[in-house]
Amino acid sequence: MVMRFTHNLARNRIVQRPIGLEKVAARFGLTDRPISLAELWRRLVGVPLAPEITVRPNNVSASPAVQRADVLIRDAGHGTPRAVDRFEFAVFRDGNLVGAATIEAGSGIFRGDTAQTGAGFDRGVGFSLEATARNDAGSALARKAVFFPAITPPPSRPTLAFDRGASRLTGAGFEAGEVVFVRVQVRGNNTIRDSFQLPTGLPQTRADSQGLIATPLDLKAAVPVLVVDDSTDPPTVLAGCAEGDSVSIQAHDDRRDPQSPSNDFLWSFAVHFIC
Repeated sequence: MVMRFTHNLARNRIVQRPIGLEKVAARFGLTDRPISLAELWRRLVGVPLAPEITVRPNNVSASPAVQRADVLIRDAGHGTPRAVDRFEFAVFRDGNLVGAATIEAGSGIFRGDTAQTGAGFDRGVGFSLEATARNDAGSALARKAVFFPAITPPPSRPTLAFDRGASRLTGAGFEAGEVVFVRVQVRGNNTIRDSFQLPTGLPQTRADSQGLIATPLDLKAAVPVLVVDDSTDPPTVLAGCAEGDSVSIQAHDDRRDPQSPSNDFLWSFAVHFIC
């Protein structure tokens, strides 16, 4: 029998209080089954070391609203009896738990002594990340990291210019090397003709390495023809624009407008003129 000494305040003297061996075994995580000396050593002195946690921003699937980041949790006792069996990982926002996960040491996201996982964080909001290392011998004090994703300014809208005499469209501010889609809209008396109505889709060109475009643009081909008299054979049609019609030209390179409630394209500033 093992004895524990405590102070008896009522009698102001030292008394002996017996503790069963099963309680001692429970305190050190032991059971009545046979265990090896290595396991006994691990359970007695193998409590894991506090983990090291790092948050590293990346640009994979990043957006103006959300910052992607890699969360790395390192096992400081890797390769020793104090190695972890698992990490318990939690994310807090304004003191409220917004995400949690358990990462097992044998899982696929463990590489050597480090577990790495990806997460998305709202920009402009502070986050606290907490990791606790655990194994059969117990757990280490939790380590914390603070991450504050910066707010990115919205992208600038591209600009366009149209030379009516040369039927040539130029522009700047597009993504380098990306396909640029051109939209032309012609408004007449009670009529609207739009490039969106073309069976071939929007006219296309491609931005150069500096994000510039320079391409011919034939208004007669850029919008559907307008049937002005269907009693003739063939019907009388108008291609392009008639005198007094208003023309609007815009373009986009498939980027989305982060300020658009409907997630619309980031359209360029429009060019307007009257035919």
